[in-house]
Amino acid sequence: MMPQLRTLTVMRGTRARILRKICRNCLNLTTLQLHGCQKMNYSLLKYIFEKCPKIEKLIIANNLLADRQYAELVSRLEHLQSLEVFENRRGAGPVVLRFLADTCSKLREINLSCDYHPLEDVEYFVKAKRDTLTSATVRWTMAGKRPGCLPLLQKLDLPHATDLPDDAVVTISRGCPSLRHLSLTFATSLTDGALAEIHRLKHLQILDLSGCSGLGGSAVAHVAQLPALRTLLLQYIDDLTDLQPSLRHVLDLKQLRCLDILYSGHIRAVPFEEFSVRLVNLRELHVTYEEEDEVFYKNVFAEMQSQMPRLRIINTFRWTENDFLTDYETDDDDDTDIGY
Repeated sequence: MMPQLRTLTVMRGTRARILRKICRNCLNLTTLQLHGCQKMNYSLLKYIFEKCPKIEKLIIANNLLADRQYAELVSRLEHLQSLEVFENRRGAGPVVLRFLADTCSKLREINLSCDYHPLEDVEYFVKAKRDTLTSATVRWTMAGKRPGCLPLLQKLDLPHATDLPDDAVVTISRGCPSLRHLSLTFATSLTDGALAEIHRLKHLQILDLSGCSGLGGSAVAHVAQLPALRTLLLQYIDDLTDLQPSLRHVLDLKQLRCLDILYSGHIRAVPFEEFSVRLVNLRELHVTYEEEDEVFYKNVFAEMQSQMPRLRIINTFRWTENDFLTDYETDDDDDTDIGY
């Protein structure tokens, strides 16, 4: 017996008898992740869930939850709170979201990062769980729809939401007052107007605007009104000078502990020289510099760390496609004698 085991991750195909033996001896299992290579039939999954009825978090392939009878097995997990669905097989059919919304009463975290779910079903699920949902990762493919009021939602991730409109973010700011974590990566359509009411998110601690190339000169001024913000990600912004003049308002984020601008260009726009005085709680800085500026920034960062001894700086130089050889090139820069 292994009564102390709480998490089981199956990272490769495992024989059914081994899985059965493990589950017979892990009655207190609360987290189960099944790899896409795992061969699974109805009787095996039924056996697993019957022997491990305390599962709270399940990570499972889409092809299983596209089948109503398998979804019914999942719905019998009385303690299920978190469901993550990954894509294992295209063309397997959509996950039966409506059924899960109606039958999994304690479900409060959902990760649907793939885009094969019918839009109406995603909307139905979110509305059905509006009073219990605390974390949601969904593709923004809702074509004109807007997220409604989700008063308990604490984490919202809309990855690669390239067509996300400004008013959708305004709606989120108004309707999700409990948000702690908001990720809008590569929402290239967003402008500064999207952040006009983000100050309403009084509890927001993590904001990821990486790749939001449409943001401009007042964006950071809006962000700086977030009183609890501890982590700000602005990765993959090609030119940080586009965020001026409000980029200086990053200094107003008194609770900021992590600033991540990896792979963003023209970082001289960032007022590093004032960090030691204005951002006294900063503990991590992730930054990418141009190769030709390596000596300059090593000196800048060395000075910063002498003034902020608890600050950890994670830095690297910025590479471009020109730094890699094609199939037909030789490396003219390499004069190493390999002795052949």
